[in-house]
Amino acid sequence: MSERFQAEKIDQAGSDYTLIALLILLVGLGLSTLFSASYYYGARLHNRPESFFYRQLASVGVGLVVAFLLSRISLEAIRKWIPLLVFFTFGLTLLTFVPGLSVSVL
Repeated sequence: MSERFQAEKIDQAGSDYTLIALLILLVGLGLSTLFSASYYYGARLHNRPESFFYRQLASVGVGLVVAFLLSRISLEAIRKWIPLLVFFTFGLTLLTFVPGLSVSVL
């Protein structure tokens, strides 16, 4: 039992394409649902029925750029920052319970 655990090496090329295809499918379904659900409200509020769709599409684009940049960071660098990231995330979660930090939507 003194040996270190070694994960089994698998061919990741196929799984990467499956994951990307599922991600594109989910983002596409989410955007189409948002468009159909907010069409009337966007027309009433902004005189542009697709205003919410374009804003969400821009957020998807920013998310893709950030995901690409984060994928270029080495795994060892990420492992070094894990404790700090856990505490930072926990602190952000606790901020949701602080009165006065909320935003009124409607």
